[in-house]
Amino acid sequence: MQTSGHQEYIGQGSVSPGETVLAKITIMSPAYFVGKLQVGMSFDFLEGSTLIGTGRIEEILNPSLISDH
Repeated sequence: MQTSGHQEYIGQGSVSPGETVLAKITIMSPAYFVGKLQVGMSFDFLEGSTLIGTGRIEEILNPSLISDH
């Protein structure tokens, strides 16, 4: 599922191509993700249909989003 979000890089202001960073991502429409996320899940960052990065969930701060499966 695609949604909009706000990303905040931890310890730095920007990211260069190929660089790995930690980021806090705030999902703008969290209701669509209730009970669907798990630590370790991978995801893609897209701008339109262009893939600009990938990520992996390290921690979920909103407990309502955590999947029980």
